[in-house]
Order: sequence, then C-alpha cells, then structure tokens
Amino acid sequence: MSPQFAQLPKLSYAQLRVGGEDEALRTACMNDGAFYLEISDGSDWSWQLVDSLLGDARAFFALPYDRKGTVAMTGSSYDGYKPKGNNIVDAQGTPDQNEFFNVSKHDALLKQCNVYTSRGLVSTRAAENISRFIILSHDILTTILTRLSSALDLDPSDDLSNLHRRDAKSGDHLRFVKYLPEVTSLERNPHIMLIPHTDFGTLTLLYSRQPGLEVMSPSTQAWEPVEPKKEHFLVMVGDALVKFTNGLLHSCLHRVSHFGGLVTSDANETTAEKLSLGYFLRPEDDALLCARPSFSLKPATTDEEPVRSDEWIKSRVTSSLVSSYASTANSNWLQMRGTASNWKER
Repeated sequence: MSPQFAQLPKLSYAQLRVGGEDEALRTACMNDGAFYLEISDGSDWSWQLVDSLLGDARAFFALPYDRKGTVAMTGSSYDGYKPKGNNIVDAQGTPDQNEFFNVSKHDALLKQCNVYTSRGLVSTRAAENISRFIILSHDILTTILTRLSSALDLDPSDDLSNLHRRDAKSGDHLRFVKYLPEVTSLERNPHIMLIPHTDFGTLTLLYSRQPGLEVMSPSTQAWEPVEPKKEHFLVMVGDALVKFTNGLLHSCLHRVSHFGGLVTSDANETTAEKLSLGYFLRPEDDALLCARPSFSLKPATTDEEPVRSDEWIKSRVTSSLVSSYASTANSNWLQMRGTASNWKER
C-alpha cells in the first residue's frame, strides 16, 4: 500500500525571487514549517550539480573507516565525518544508523576543502562542486529570508538576511548523509534512523531521491511521510527563525524512518541506500537568538535568556552524542531536541 504523503505547500523559486510567493511563503512558514521549492535549470542553476554531488557522497562513504575517521568530528565541532552510532535516536539512548559528512561554509569557500582534498578524501572536482553548491544554496536561502522579511512587513534594517552574510563566520555547512540499510521487505520498518527533532539553525535546504523523511503534522500531531519530488528541494524552518520572530513562525519537527524496498518517485531506485544532501543556514556566530526589534513588542513566548548562535549550536551538537547521554543521565536530553513549543516525544 502506498503511503499517504504529507500535503506540504509548493513554491516556485522563480516566482519567489520577484515577490510572487510572499503570502504563500509567510503562510507556509507560520503553519507548516516546511515547503517544497521548485527550481528549474537556468543560467545560475543546474540539477546536474546535485547529481554530481550525490556521486561525490557515494564515493566518500565508500571509503574505509580508517580513512574517513581521519577527519572525524571531535568535541563540539560539527565539521567532518560522523560514523554511525555516535548519536542517539530516542530517550532510551539507542545509537543512530547513519553517517554524516559535514563541510563548513568557511572551509569550502576560504580553504577550498584543503583538509579533505590533501588526504584524498574528496577529489578536486568534488571540492569545486561543494563550493559551488554552498554559494548557490546560501543565495537561495537568503533570498527566501529577504522575501519572508517583506511578507512579514519588517523594516528593511531588520531584514533577516542581514544576520546571514555569506562572508561572516557562522555554523553554515553542507551535509552528506547516508542511511544504512536494515530491511529488504516492502513493509515499512518502524525503526527510527534519525531522531525526531527541529533543526537548530534558520533554514535548511534538503534533497533526497529516496523516501524516509517524515514530518509531524501541526494539526493532527501525526507523523506523515514526505514525498521526494524531482527538481524540488524541501525547505524547513529552524529554531532560530522561531526565536527571531518571537514564536510567530513554526519550526518543522521531523525524523527519518527506514522505508525498506520502496521505489522512489524520482527514478527506478529503491531505498536499499538512502542518500541526502543538505545545506544548513545558521545565524552569524555573534548573533543573539532572541526576538528581533520588529517582534520585541509582543510578550515573549519563552523566558529563556538570549544566547549567542555559536553557543546555541555547541549545546545542541553535544546534547545528541551518545557520550553526552551517558554522562548527563538523560537529564536535559529531551529539552535539547528543539524549540520547546514544538517538541513532543513520540
């Protein structure tokens, strides 16, 4: 039986750029916290870049662990390689079943991924692909922020894109994800591959050809699978936007479940291997996560003290580690999964 996919809004990037999607964008960010973004090939975009990057991801993940492990994430750093089992997926401390490879905006644009190319972990061509995708993704997401600021009638001085300058230091990064196969039957496997969470940045640009991603419906509080769509990204609102708008916008609670053997809608592929490609836009490191001036006249939705963006990222990264779960006896694990108003353990 085919799953009933989430009915998420679909926006056109071509129309959005010229102000033709402002109302739809505002509504999607307030109500759903996620939407499809259709992007057509043009002078500044080609889906061949995404195809090439997915091939680059496969090549990286195919490397033996002793090579990938030379650039493993350490401490609170979110750059480099995360092997399976480093993070937890539930309140019982169950290890995850996925691998990450994160490349920071800083490394890609200023250092040309030297730490990875010099060790033979990615090719020079792959490094160029990564840098190009980061530039394009950053431009797409900051364009969305500018249009969203207009839709929210913000003063130009309070444009949300002002906190996300490309050349400013921030936690932005590209991520490759590989979800490891567990089943081959046509039945949906309830095992959770990635913990239910809200993203802790501002906006996420995500692409995958395989199903598995699920979002929680704000209206029914039920998990709904997200259909992969050809030449569409999924854009998700993160916690930073919730905080900047004093709770007006809605961050999307999502997880990844394993769909064994299902055929994708994009190609004759199955989910024996699930790859995802994403770009995570986050506020500049010194930005305070609190209501922006345009929203500060309303009563605050939380009594939390403002925190710097880099400190917020550090706390969220370390809270999901297996080692953190063991050391804190789960005392603060649930609270660190996302904005409190959206979190429900399921």
